[in-house]
Amino acid sequence: MFAGSLLSPLDAATEHAMPLRAVPIQGAFEPLDAPGRRLLAARDGIYVEACSDALYVRLRCVVMHTPYGETREALTLRGPRIPKAFARTLMERSLAAHPREMAALIVADAGDPSGYRLIEPEATGYVGRVTYTDHGYDEARLVIDAHSHGPYPARFSGVDDESDRSRCGPHVSMVFGHCVDRPSTEVAARVCVGHYLLPLSDDLWTELFA
Repeated sequence: MFAGSLLSPLDAATEHAMPLRAVPIQGAFEPLDAPGRRLLAARDGIYVEACSDALYVRLRCVVMHTPYGETREALTLRGPRIPKAFARTLMERSLAAHPREMAALIVADAGDPSGYRLIEPEATGYVGRVTYTDHGYDEARLVIDAHSHGPYPARFSGVDDESDRSRCGPHVSMVFGHCVDRPSTEVAARVCVGHYLLPLSDDLWTELFA
């Protein structure tokens, strides 16, 4: 989008870290097919596009009109869909930990028959807080970072924001709230790409599971 010879070192570094591209009006749009991230200027706004070894995302972060081409939101796994048993396990762990919080990760793992592995890190859960060891896996293969809020609502806190922004992404962050029993439990999900924390509708994140 910018003439390289006109860029300052800071602008060049920013362009390298997060390029800005226009979606073509005519011709095919070519999504990222290798790990990386960029911004897309599209007809209905600005989109964040990111790809890891495990996940591809393209979500709108700014609503506005531009003269460029059209695209749509996408959230797709680069491997098979995640078995629903993983989602049930996250729910069960949230209920079992109540009123304390729990933490768990789902990572892509070609060595597992399902294509995925559930990691339950060494954690210390309290009412309103959980701390856990965050190592022993390849962050590029992280799909879901989940935790619970015990009796409190499924809303991301400032501490959650800081934690999610500490990763390069993309990954999906999930929080379980009101974990008194199964009927009362609620779930919120968002995609995290560096600084960008983008809410996910239920129809997008549930498509990750089969």
